[in-house]
Amino acid sequence: MKTPPPSLPPLPDYRQWIGALTRAAMDRRVVENGRIPGKVPLGYRSLGSGKVEPDPLTAPLVIEAFRMSAEGISLRKISAVLATKGLLNSNGVPMGPSALAKVLANPFYIGKIRLGAHLFDGQHVPLVSVAMFGISADAIRRCLR
Repeated sequence: MKTPPPSLPPLPDYRQWIGALTRAAMDRRVVENGRIPGKVPLGYRSLGSGKVEPDPLTAPLVIEAFRMSAEGISLRKISAVLATKGLLNSNGVPMGPSALAKVLANPFYIGKIRLGAHLFDGQHVPLVSVAMFGISADAIRRCLR
């Protein structure tokens, strides 16, 4: 005689359980492969299968944004300068200061992949050094106070 399957948890618990399994699978994929599990950040282009490489058109502009930020130039000024050089958002308009702050706070540019509260080593080429990233982050924190 077969035993009946175990009963499933109540619906809210089941959804949390499925979400936890999905997050764990994504974490494993990143850890095992070092590949990005989502949208490719500005300055990179996709090669498929989660692999990326620096985009020859936008990577130099992202690097310049980090340099300007580290020099203490305001996010609004950086956005305006880079817009004249062709760095626009997906709608074709200049990036706002808050969007630019999110770009400059992304650890992907130093070779790390953020997934939830965790950072993993990526297999992609970093655009900026850890030192430049830190200086830029400090400058942004000072500007946003």
